[in-house]
Amino acid sequence: MQQRWQKSGAALAGYGPAQGLLELRSAISGYLAQARGVDCHPEQILILNSSQQALQMLAQLLIDPQDRVWLEEPAYLGARNAMLAAGAEIVPVPVDAEGLNPSADLSPPKLIYTTPSHQYPLGIAMSLARRMALLAQAEQHGAWIIEDDYDSEFYYDQRPLPALHGLDKTGRTLYVGTFSKVLFPSLRLAYLVLPSELMPAFIAARTAFDGHSPQFMQAVTADFIAQGHFAAHLRQMRTLYRSRRDLLLESLKPLSDVLSPINTGAGLQFSVCLDAGLEQAWTSAGSAAGLALRPLSAFYLAKPKIEGWLLGYAALSNTQIRSASQTLINSFYAMQR
Repeated sequence: MQQRWQKSGAALAGYGPAQGLLELRSAISGYLAQARGVDCHPEQILILNSSQQALQMLAQLLIDPQDRVWLEEPAYLGARNAMLAAGAEIVPVPVDAEGLNPSADLSPPKLIYTTPSHQYPLGIAMSLARRMALLAQAEQHGAWIIEDDYDSEFYYDQRPLPALHGLDKTGRTLYVGTFSKVLFPSLRLAYLVLPSELMPAFIAARTAFDGHSPQFMQAVTADFIAQGHFAAHLRQMRTLYRSRRDLLLESLKPLSDVLSPINTGAGLQFSVCLDAGLEQAWTSAGSAAGLALRPLSAFYLAKPKIEGWLLGYAALSNTQIRSASQTLINSFYAMQR
C-alpha cells in the first residue's frame, strides 16, 4: 500500500471511472482466464462494491415487474431478495445431485440465477451435462444466466470445473465474482463480467447509484494480483481452510448417528443433514447455548426437503471450532433429557 501511495497516491485520491480502474479490470481478466476459464476483455468487467450490489443492479436493469426468474431451491437469500425487490415472479427450481434441475414444463424465464461451481447452500457442483442443458435453455428462452461464483477459489479434494461462463458460446451468462471472501469483506470490491452491449447501461446505473469504488484500493488490489501475491495467498488459505474443515468434520463425529455432512470438498462452509424432526428443536437448543445456527429450511421458498444447517468454519480458529462443536454436542444431549 505504501509503495502504491508513493507512486500515484495523489492521482488516486479523487473520483474515478464508474466502470472501475483499468489496472484492476486487466488483472481480473487475466486471473479469470487462467483460474476459471472465463475469456473476457477488461472492457467487459465492471468493478462494484459487493456481489450483492451486482445482483441488485442485474435485477433492477434486466427485469420488469412480474418477469419470471428461475431461482435455485434452496437458494442464496440475497439473490432472492434482490429479485423480489425488482418485482420478479420467483420460480423455485429444485437442486439434485447434479445441480439445478428445471423440468420441461416450467414457464420461460427472463433471468436464471445459479451457483454452479458450489451450490449455495448445499455445496453441489453442477455436472457438465446440466451446464450444457442450462445454456441451451437460456438460448431457447432468450434468458440471461447469472452465474454467482462466490467462493470457487477454495477447493480441497479436487479442482472445480471451469466456470459456466467459459462454456457459453452465445453470451447469455453474466458472471459475478467478489474479493470479500478471498481477501476480506471491508475491502468492498467485487466485479461483474457483462456482454459489451450491456455495459453502457450498467455504467450509467453505477454512475447514478454511487459513482465508483475507491480508486486507491482498486490499485492496491491490482498490484497484489499482478505481482503474484494473490495466487500465493490463495494457496496458503486453501491449506488453512482445509485444515479447519477437517477439524470440524472430526469434531462432529460423535454426532454421526443424527448428523451427516454433505458436499464438503470445497468452500468456506458445508451443510449437514439432520434426522427428520430435529432441525427446529435442536436449533432452539443450540441458540440457547450461544450458537448461531443457520437452518437449511430458511433457504427454501417452498416446503423444505432437507432438515439441517449450514455450518461455516473458515473464519473460526481451531479453538473456536472445537468449542462450538462441543457446545453443539452438549445441546443435543440436553435436548434429549
